[in-house]
Amino acid sequence: SMFTKEMTSRNIHYLPLYEMEKVENDTVYYKNGKTLEASLLWTVYPIRAPDFVQDASIEKNEKGTISIHDSMTNAIPSTENAFAIGDCCCVEFESNVTIPKAGEFAWKMGVSVADILSRDGDDNEALPVDRLGACVAEIGFGNGIELQSDFSNAINKKGEEPEFRVSESTRGEEEKVTWVNSYLHQIFGDKVAPLNMSSKQNGGESNTKRQRVD
Repeated sequence: SMFTKEMTSRNIHYLPLYEMEKVENDTVYYKNGKTLEASLLWTVYPIRAPDFVQDASIEKNEKGTISIHDSMTNAIPSTENAFAIGDCCCVEFESNVTIPKAGEFAWKMGVSVADILSRDGDDNEALPVDRLGACVAEIGFGNGIELQSDFSNAINKKGEEPEFRVSESTRGEEEKVTWVNSYLHQIFGDKVAPLNMSSKQNGGESNTKRQRVD
């Protein structure tokens, strides 16, 4: 993928297709037989649909999520007045590309569903949607790679393909904090103080602090 190519060009080993089997001491074992020695490990739990979705009598795909065919409304197929957003759904396009499991896309799906639910009468036609999302991958010393995924035209205009753009920034960490603060403000307004960065000069490390508003 484009993201993998960018990481590899910077000597960062990005292995999105490797499925981990186990970890013993400082060694990661993958199901393909490969191993990886590590001095430090972080983990992120797999993204999965909540239990109530797994247990619901709604048709699901092999990954346990709900396949959405109407990407403009996120309506659940064969289920009247029901919608699925975020981690519990899979929105796939003809090119076998799916909308990433990212909070920004879940938020914008929710906005579209809220728009439909807030209307009166029989007007269920969805308005043009916004499905532009960005992810900043930190690559050390405050730098970052920003990957923008734009599904808006692919949803609003039939026949269009999703668009992807990659750019490098020397302010990767700062841009990520700015992005987080924009959503904190949208959700909580002035009730929560924004994240603040306090940089250190020892090897480019930095701390991100958040103030509390009582």
